[in-house]
Amino acid sequence: MTRTSKKTRIMKKHFIAVCVLASLGVFAQGDDKDKKQVGSVEINVIDSYKASVKQAVKISRQPDFKDTVTKKLPVNYSIRSQSLDFHYNPKAIPAAKIKRTRLPKLPQNLITLGFGTGLTPLAEIYTGSSRNKNSGWGAHAKYFSTQGGVKGIIYDKAPYRESEIDLYYKHIYKKYRIVADLDANFDKSSYYGMMTDALPEGYTDELEFRNYNRFGGQFLIENINSKSRAVFRSAAVNYHYLMDNYNTTEHTLDIPTKWLFKVQDEDIYTDLKVNYQKSAFGIDSINMVAGDTGTSPSFLQVQFMPKIKSNVGRLFFTVGLNINTNSETRTFTNPTGKTRVYFFPELTADIAIVPSVLAAYAGWTGSLTNNSIWSLKNENPYINTFTNMQATSENRIYAGVKGKITNNLVYNVQAKYLLVDNMALFYRSPLTYASSKGFEVLYDDAQVISLFGEVKLETSIALDIAGFFQYDSYNMKNYAHAYHMPNLKTGIIATYNWKEKIVLTTNFAYVGERTAFDHSLFENGTTTEYPILKGYVDLRLGAEYRYNDDLSAFINVTNLLSQNYQTWYSYPTQQIRFLMGLTYGF
Repeated sequence: MTRTSKKTRIMKKHFIAVCVLASLGVFAQGDDKDKKQVGSVEINVIDSYKASVKQAVKISRQPDFKDTVTKKLPVNYSIRSQSLDFHYNPKAIPAAKIKRTRLPKLPQNLITLGFGTGLTPLAEIYTGSSRNKNSGWGAHAKYFSTQGGVKGIIYDKAPYRESEIDLYYKHIYKKYRIVADLDANFDKSSYYGMMTDALPEGYTDELEFRNYNRFGGQFLIENINSKSRAVFRSAAVNYHYLMDNYNTTEHTLDIPTKWLFKVQDEDIYTDLKVNYQKSAFGIDSINMVAGDTGTSPSFLQVQFMPKIKSNVGRLFFTVGLNINTNSETRTFTNPTGKTRVYFFPELTADIAIVPSVLAAYAGWTGSLTNNSIWSLKNENPYINTFTNMQATSENRIYAGVKGKITNNLVYNVQAKYLLVDNMALFYRSPLTYASSKGFEVLYDDAQVISLFGEVKLETSIALDIAGFFQYDSYNMKNYAHAYHMPNLKTGIIATYNWKEKIVLTTNFAYVGERTAFDHSLFENGTTTEYPILKGYVDLRLGAEYRYNDDLSAFINVTNLLSQNYQTWYSYPTQQIRFLMGLTYGF
């Protein structure tokens, strides 16, 4: 390379640098006031020069290459098993000790004694064997009576008594359980329903009583193995004999059995029951008419009810048929008899809409009941000594929902339609007020629409509250009213347990108006007695103080508001009544 060419290259570099600077000067001008003229070149200054250092980029000296071909080296290996001596002596683990929990000792004997206003004594005793998983026996006796406290009647007192004795024995075998029971009842009621304002002035009469003496027993054998596929499930024999001081007698024999049959893949649960009942009214019975064909009725009922229980998911249902035959015979001077067959569906369904929170249920079921002296007496203790008895059949169609709002608040709401043949009604006519002190039993077909609701609250402070509401609408076939049947019933029950030392209870109940007899008797002036029994409130309070595990004291107050109301026509109840007593266990 010559010296001249080298000099030429240097001059070219200088010329290029001048041109670059000149071009920068042209773009360095902003506004017109910053414009400057350099010869024929106009330079605009936009901003002052700001020097900056860019981030350096490190140039790696390591070569970078990518190989697209991978070659695996051949590796051959083998494992040779070899036993090694391993000496380990574990320390023995001692057996776990399960501490025996002592069950609380239950008293074998319990005695309650009390006394209240209106000459009201109370005595009750329980006794039995100690705790045993295979067998046990027990005995129970109770006596309760009251004499006075009823206002507005012509008598000085109104005696009433309930007393009972019960003995039982049970034994549990590997597959079966047997229970034997003997019982006796000695009840007494008086026909005190003679109001002073409904009788002529100066009217006197002797108070009449009725004593019910009932004796009976039961024997039960039951298969307790839930996994057993045996056909036989249970059988029982119940017999009771009733007599009173008017030479009235009644025999009742009931033999219910349960069976399980397997047909293909279905389990068929079958109930088979035989019921026999025979009643006889003596010549001393009040209002007995000579030659009446109803003085000695008897009933023979046979029930056969097969049903299938199954489920589809959360839907549980029962499908079955309840078949009853009932043979009725009435003997006196004109014997009569008839047999009738009843068919009732046995359909139930229960579905958990929201498990453990909300469930719905529905069903259509039916039943046949032969009314007896004892069953009617338990509904109304003032029935006439001569009682008309019929069989009552009932079809029930119902639907409802149940569940819980919170963990402590549960509820149940139900609507029901009843179709009843021969509904028993208790009637006392004001026209035969003085001669017929008791109630005759009438029968009529009825259609009943019923609404029912209940709610229960269990709190963490040992306070439990439960309430219910029931409204019934009656549509009778022959009679104008369902005598002595209220349309509305409601109530509240509350219990408070303070540290297992003091227990307080309250029971509030309201019963609506009831029709006692035919309105026409009052409206046409035949009687001045008003046919409507007014509604009433029954408020009860109770308190118990537990001195220790064995001894406690209690006081109960009934009819706290001291209302003068009638549960049955011309039979007013006692005014406010106190009952106090002690309970001792040993």
